[in-house]
Order: sequence, then C-alpha cells, then structure tokens
Amino acid sequence: MGALKNWVERQNKAGANDKLYFFIASFHALTVPQNASQLYRDRRQLLATLIAIGLDPKKCTIFLQDHVPEHAELGWYLMCMSPFGRLERMTTWKSKIATLQNSGNIDHVNESQLQLGLFAYPVLQAADILMYQYVIPLTFRATHVPVGDDQTQHLELTRDLAIHFNRAVKSRFFHLPEQIISACPMNPDPSSIEAYIILAKS
Repeated sequence: MGALKNWVERQNKAGANDKLYFFIASFHALTVPQNASQLYRDRRQLLATLIAIGLDPKKCTIFLQDHVPEHAELGWYLMCMSPFGRLERMTTWKSKIATLQNSGNIDHVNESQLQLGLFAYPVLQAADILMYQYVIPLTFRATHVPVGDDQTQHLELTRDLAIHFNRAVKSRFFHLPEQIISACPMNPDPSSIEAYIILAKS
C-alpha cells in the first residue's frame, strides 16, 4: 500500500506537462495458471482500489494491459532478440518457482515447473516500458519508471534491449528509460494482478 500512496503523491505533484499512465498488468498474471472468474474479479477489485486510494482519472490514465495488444506484440519482437543466457540469470522466475516449491533458495529450484511465459516475463515488462515512446501514437515519450531497488535488474534489461533494438534498426528508435527509486517498492509478482506506472516527464 505504501507504493500506491507514493503514486498518488506523484500524481498530485505532477507538472502541467507531465503524463502519468497506470496499467493493470493482466498479461503478466497469465504466466501461471489462473482461475478465469477469479482473475476477472481481481482486475475489477484492483481498479477500484487504485481509484479508492486517490488516483484520479482526470489527472492520469488507468487502463488494462490486455486492452492494448501492442504490449504483447512488442514483447514478441523483443523476445526474438533476447539472449537466453541473460534471461536465465534473471531472478523473477527463480523466485516464483521457489515460492511454488516452498523453497527459500532461488539458486536450487526444480525447473520442471518453469513455463516460457514466466521465463520471458522480464521481456514483456521491458515492452511495457518501451512501447510508450512510439508504438502508440501519443504526443509524449515515456522517460522515467518509478521502481524499487529490487527491480534494477529488470530496468537494466530494458535498457539493454532498447540499445540492441536501436542497433538492429540503425536508429535511436527507443529512448533509454531512467529509473526513479521508490521508497516503498511494489514487488511485482507475475502470478497476481498488479498495477504499474510509466511517466513522461516534461
């Protein structure tokens, strides 16, 4: 809840030319098996929570990730250029498998439970950040991502994929996003419905 309060504070202090976009990460929830009815209820409940804590649709945009299919499309493009070894070293999927196996050691997990969606989850997260620069015809470029220290690895991957993509197309297509350290990070759990924020700073 601390992270959500920080979001409200960031919304209320935003400059006149700043744009704030919050999305409910419904694609990410599909990285593990879900009950469809419960997932639908969870999405509605999270939306209600975001509004209840003070996010104002008149000051920001709140939307469902799966209502913007370009998230998945850009995710696929980035997956096609993502080194397997780099993803293998990411801690997200290891932490989730360890939780499923009731193990506290992420370095010794049974990978037989690992599915591709969970393994490639960090790439979709990178797409979530990078697409708000050019993929959707908006009048701003996403520049900053408020995350906790635990998400530094994910942002580094995002920046590396942006550099790799730019080199492939021989153009500075993607701007490298900057990290804003949040005092109360919201630890992303790819098995549950959560919300994320992307900012365009003036």
